[in-house]
Formats: sequence, C-alpha cells, structure tokens
Amino acid sequence: MNTLFSALRHRYLTLSSKILIIFVLLISVPLSVQGIVTFLEFSGTIERRTTDYAVQIVGQINASIDKIFTEEKQKLSLLPLYNPEIVRLLKRYGDPANAGIHPTSQERSQMFHYLAGSSIFRPEIRGIHFITNNGDIFTDMDPYLIKSHYSGGNQVWYRHVAEANGEWLEIPQHYPDYLLETTPKPYVSLAKVIIEPGSMEKLGIVKVDFRLDVFSQVAEGFKYDEIGSLFILNADNELFYQQNTEKLRATPEDLPQEPAWTTGNGAAKTKLGGTPYLIVTNVSSKTGLKVVSLIPRRILIQETLPLRKLSLWIGGACLLAATLSAFVLSKHIGRPLIELRNKMKRVQQGDFMQRLPATSRDEFGQLARGFNRMSTEIERLMGEVYEIGSRERDAEIAALLSQMNPHFMYNSLESINMKAIQQQQYDISDMISALGSLLHYTIDVRSKLVPLHMELAFIESYIYIQQLRFGPRLSSILNTDPSLGHLRVPKLLLQPLIENAINHGIEDLPQGGTVWIDADSDNRHLRLTVRDNGRGMSKSSLERLRALLEEPERHPVGLGEDNKRNGVALRNLNRRLKLLYGQAYGLHVESEPGNGACFSILLPLREEGN
Repeated sequence: MNTLFSALRHRYLTLSSKILIIFVLLISVPLSVQGIVTFLEFSGTIERRTTDYAVQIVGQINASIDKIFTEEKQKLSLLPLYNPEIVRLLKRYGDPANAGIHPTSQERSQMFHYLAGSSIFRPEIRGIHFITNNGDIFTDMDPYLIKSHYSGGNQVWYRHVAEANGEWLEIPQHYPDYLLETTPKPYVSLAKVIIEPGSMEKLGIVKVDFRLDVFSQVAEGFKYDEIGSLFILNADNELFYQQNTEKLRATPEDLPQEPAWTTGNGAAKTKLGGTPYLIVTNVSSKTGLKVVSLIPRRILIQETLPLRKLSLWIGGACLLAATLSAFVLSKHIGRPLIELRNKMKRVQQGDFMQRLPATSRDEFGQLARGFNRMSTEIERLMGEVYEIGSRERDAEIAALLSQMNPHFMYNSLESINMKAIQQQQYDISDMISALGSLLHYTIDVRSKLVPLHMELAFIESYIYIQQLRFGPRLSSILNTDPSLGHLRVPKLLLQPLIENAINHGIEDLPQGGTVWIDADSDNRHLRLTVRDNGRGMSKSSLERLRALLEEPERHPVGLGEDNKRNGVALRNLNRRLKLLYGQAYGLHVESEPGNGACFSILLPLREEGN
C-alpha cells in the first residue's frame, strides 16, 4: 500500500495518469477479489463433492473384495468338514509314517473333482490346492502345470501360514514356486492351516491362488478421473494390486506413512514429488486390506476450469472497459488543468493579462475564477510595487540629502565643546560630549542589533545627562557581568525603561531615587532588568499598562495625558521584541504603590557576529 501511494505521489506522473491508475485499481481490485473468492468457493465445493464420491468408490471397491474373499473362505472352510473322503486323504498322506507313500492317480483325480466344483465359472481363480503335511499336493489344476510334491521351499508365505494357527491369511503378490508355468506370473492368495475340529489335528494347508483379475474386475468400471492411482495393500503396505500408477511413478513404499491414512478411513491431502494429491483410504474390518486411492488435486477441480476461463474473459473485458472509461474521464478532467498550467507558465513569464473561461459551476469553474482573481490581483500589486519602488527611490535621495544635517550638528557641538574647554567650563564640556555620543548612537541606522556593552555605554551617557539635571536626587547602580558584553540586543532597548523610571517614578519625589540596571544569563536566555524605588503604580494602573502592552497600535487610554507618550514607547518596545524573537518574549512589568516598578526583558542568547 505504501508503494502504491509513493507511486501516485511520483512527481513525473501526470494527473491524468494518476486518475487512470486509480480508476483501473478501483475496478480491477474488487473484481479480482470477487472472482478469486467465487472461484475458490466453487472449487472447494467441487473438491468436497469429488472427495465424497471418491470415498464412496474406494469403500465400494473394498466391500466387493471383502465379498469375494469371504465367500471363498467360507466354501473352502466347509469343504473338508462335509467331505470325509478329503479328510481321510489328508490324514493318510499327512501321516509322517507314510512319508514315502504318494497319492495314486485315482486319488488325485478324485480330489481334483472335489476342488474343481469350487472354481468352476471362476476365471479369477488360478488354482485351489490342498498341501498335506508330507508335501503332497491335491489341486484342481492340470498335473503338468503344478508340482505333485511341495515342501514349502524358501517362500515367506508358507511360514506365515503355518504361524497363523488356522486363521485365514491374505498373501500379497508373489510367484508360487510350485507352479510349472513357462512365464511366471504374480498371484495373490488366501491360505490357512486345515485343522480337524474334533481332534484339533493339523491336516495340511489349503491355498487359493487368485489372478490379479480378481481386483481389476472390481475396479475396471471406474475411470482414472474418479479413482486416480489405486493401491490395494495389507497392514504392512505389501502390494496386492495397483492400477493407473504409470502417471504416479511411485511405489507403495513411497506413500506417506502417517496414521491418518495408513490405519483409518477417510481422505486427506498430501504431496508426492511436489505434486498435491488427495489420498483416500478404506481399511477392511474383515480382511485388513486397505484400498488407497491417490487422485491429483488438479483433477478434482477440472470442472472449474471452464468457470475460471469464463471469469478471466469477463474480468478482462470489464478491465478493458474500465481502462477506456478511465482514460476518457482522465482526459476530460486533465484538459482544464493542462490549460491552467499553460496559463500559469505565461503568468510566470510576466504576462498578467492571462484569463481562463469560468462558465461551469464545478471545481474547475471555481479554480478558473480563482486564477482570474489571482491574475488581476497580481497585476494590481505589480503596479503598486512599481509605484512604491519609485517612492522609495525618492525617499533614498531625500535621506542622502538629510545626512548633511547630523554632520552639521556634530560639527556645531564640537565647536561648542572646544569653546567650553577654552573657558574651563569642564562640566559643560562633559555634558556636550555625552550629548554627542547619544546623538551619534541614535542616528546610526546601520544595525538594529548591537552588543550589550555598547547599549550599556549609551545608557551610562544618558544617565549622566539626567544626573546633571537632577543632581544628587538621582543615582544609578549597574550590575552586569562583563562576560555578557558580547551578546547582541536590540538597539535602544533600555533607554525607554530608564526614562520611564526617572520621569514617572522618581521625578516627583523630593528625596529622589535610585535606578538599578541588572543583566544575567542562564546559558539559554539573557534577562535584563530595570527597577527603581520610586512611587510605583496602583493595581488598576498596573493592569491598564499590561493591557496596553498587548493592544494593537492606538492611543493609550486611562494612563493620563502625561503618560501617553511613555505608554506608547513601552507598547512599541514590547511589539518590537515580539516581532524580533516571537510571542514567547517581550516586556514584563511588576509594581506596587510606594515600592517602585520593575521592568524585565527575557531574550534568547545571540552572540556578536551571529
């Protein structure tokens, strides 16, 4: 979001471009969000429906396998019990005492007919075999396709069946070594030890070999899109059957071994080789076999592909329409602004006669009227500036002419001073020298800020002249730190305060009074204080004076005719300080009747040369 705002604030983008970007985003973002949410919701619904269907199919496949195996187990379990001749032959040729005696052709043929009745019209059964304890085989297969004697060899299934103690055992794919086939084929089998119910004597092993067609017949009716890659495994993940595994390129050992889909029923999501799959598992409670279906998740949502394409086409069309509309609108909005920009350039070049048509009442009309007023005002102000400049040149000429007057005054005072010295009137000479210093300090307009030591020197000359007037009735005390003399202060800052203290605090007192001038610093501010021990002010007079200091320029009211001039001087001083340093600074007054007045000024530190 910050990146987008930064891009919109880019100084090289025009307003039309920014409007175009905003409109496209306002259309494309909600449309994209709605399309994504709709597609995800629809895809989720399709995926859940397909998942439920896959779970039903896998359960149906396992149920069909249960039915086939269960029926075969029941028939073969009952066959020896209802046929005493089978039991007799198994006992006879399973007796260790008859180990060297083998069944006759007639006995084999007799057993063949017993077993053939169970496998007739069952093409998925490769053969049914009874194997005696001595290794003789009775089967329903042709004699030239199977060995007549078998001791179990090294095949693992034989040992597992013997360890099962009469329980039926489902044997995964294997190559029986008792078959005499030219091209060996894998088979899955059911096998168990035959136990006589009464004596619990082990009579041998019954084994049924199934072609893999027993599974393909069950699963061949389902397409790859419905069941994906199919595995039929036992609890040890030993393979019984697999279908459609060419695209998967995985073996049962590659399947995830998480309990969620190795021991239970249901569906979950997994990945094989980086490809997402839906894995559906159904475990039979009868045989313990589990049917595992691996369906690529892209197949689950393939029904949503037309919707996605349609959504993309609709979204693209809407985005194109929005872009064209935004382009037309941005041009309509940008045209008046471009015209305004061109007019502004002409004004910058000095052509103040430029005007814009202001016919509409919208923001552009208001902007045009504002531009026209601005151009008119600038044209008027430029005329005034020219007139003022002309007057300033006249004033400058007059100021140059007036500089002759101070020089005439200096020369006249110097002549008087020399005459006083010749007449040995030294008091008059000192007074004239002090007056000359005052005149020179006040007339010099080259700087508005002066070092504090110069301002104090001016004050000493001013007080000296006043002391010549008042005599011993006026005294002054100067308390300043010489290290502060380089700090810069406004010129003629203290003279109005000392004049106020003398004229309104001390002059009317028969005994006179004293004026104190203090200067101190706290490393951040310079504080200047002028106080006296004159007659002071009443509370009401003090409040009027404080109000006057904050009022705009007008005649002071309520101070009396003799105080008007001094009130104006104090107010001007206060305004001058605020203009120079800000509203936080200025003149502060404290006074009590009979205890004099105290004027304090707080200034920021400014060193000489800064």
